[in-house]
Amino acid sequence: MGFKIWRWMAEKNKQLSVIDRIILAVYVCISISALFMHEPWRDEAQAWLMARDMSIGELIANARYEGHPILWHLLLKILILFRCPYQSMFVLHMLINAIAVYLLFRFAPIARGYKLLIIGSYFISYEYNVIARNYVLVMLFLFLFAWQFPKRFEHPIRTMLLLSLLSLSHVYGMLFSGVMLAFYVGEGFATKQLNFKRWSFYFAMLLMTSTYLFMIWLLLPPSDISSQTNQMTQTFLADIASNLLPYYESVWKNIFVVICLVGLSLSQIRNRVRLFEMVAMIGAVVAFFFFRYGGGVQHVGTIWLAIIYAWWCSNEQTQYNQAKLFPIPNIIIHIGQVTTIAFLVASVASAVLFWHLERTAHFSNASDAAHYINRLPLELKPSMIISTKLPHGSALLPFLKHQNQLYAVQYGYFSFVKWSDKQFNADCLSSDPAAYMNALQNELQNHANEKNIFILVDKNESPEDDTALTESIPLYERFEQSAHFQKAYDSKQISLRGGEDFAIYKWQP
Repeated sequence: MGFKIWRWMAEKNKQLSVIDRIILAVYVCISISALFMHEPWRDEAQAWLMARDMSIGELIANARYEGHPILWHLLLKILILFRCPYQSMFVLHMLINAIAVYLLFRFAPIARGYKLLIIGSYFISYEYNVIARNYVLVMLFLFLFAWQFPKRFEHPIRTMLLLSLLSLSHVYGMLFSGVMLAFYVGEGFATKQLNFKRWSFYFAMLLMTSTYLFMIWLLLPPSDISSQTNQMTQTFLADIASNLLPYYESVWKNIFVVICLVGLSLSQIRNRVRLFEMVAMIGAVVAFFFFRYGGGVQHVGTIWLAIIYAWWCSNEQTQYNQAKLFPIPNIIIHIGQVTTIAFLVASVASAVLFWHLERTAHFSNASDAAHYINRLPLELKPSMIISTKLPHGSALLPFLKHQNQLYAVQYGYFSFVKWSDKQFNADCLSSDPAAYMNALQNELQNHANEKNIFILVDKNESPEDDTALTESIPLYERFEQSAHFQKAYDSKQISLRGGEDFAIYKWQP
């Protein structure tokens, strides 16, 4: 019996058995349960609010401030045109994740035991499943490309279409597709599998070139974001390793992650070209982290997607793949298999932990704060809500029934956040409590005719804010001590994603 189970786990069969279908059904059911537990945070709300409040032309114009292509926003725009509620975004996101997981489980030539652990890993089953962001599109198009990988040279137009969609999904998708295109052309030329005399090849290249030119034009940074630069730390590489296995912080954990992923690469990605391609893809992302953005958990997860892609394609039984296998001592392979399983099990454990936290804790307190406002009688509802920090306050807007905008000192009314110097300076003001309170009092005098003015205050500084408070009394405490502000609401739990622990104060002139 034990031998049969082991053989079943080791199979690389691309046919789904009854047990496989049950496993996928259980995965989908668990994913659906998140619809009733997850509390969206500001990054999820940002994309929805942009799609809700902007035309397609405005989405294109704003993309250079957002730093993302607009494919995800266009999908959300379709939902909004059909008057779908905010929750529909999460249904769409989980559907895309389910399709990607099906492709992996159905077609990837990876041992079934590994595939079970992969789909249960943190980024596949939680980060890119529960949290609705455009990263799931990167996963989908990477897996679609891996699925058609053996026939990539036979259908150049289809290949370039997938790479174009990957580019339009996310800036990391653009980096990946650039590396994949270079290897595609290089391999095709070296193995003479690309027919340079066919019109389809040149049409495909024209499609890809047009996509890259469009992306460069779309994401070219504007002149008014000069204040926002990447703040590097001495633990840059350690932070990347740490984020590949979230939650538990330890130097030993970082060493464990590096050893495990090196072992995985040597034991599972046996094709030289695929290994070099994976290294180039990861290198492109890490370089982006270094020069542009330090890389949070959701960003670093794209490295895991690149590893899965290379693992998948390396195992495809093509003549060229087999010719490029490089010899590794059996002892290294066995050690690598152990480290692969160790990392996957640790990642699954991390996913289980965060699923537990979804059920028992608050991912964000935004929905709870919004529901408090919605429950107020009409005569007590605010005519104006001032948010002390722009992006954090926007997390409430998709839930509010009577407000489509918030207000920020030295910024004005807003729904989504435009990441410009104006926003950056307004948020910096809230890091100086004394200056902020003076500026707020001046703003309140200018809006003295408003009936009910609420102040939405962050009780904690967000983890990404490196600026220390310039005064000994934090902003939250100043509202507590002021006789002009009466507390109306206070979130009781600390949010899993920092900076969305709210208190609401009513202004009393």
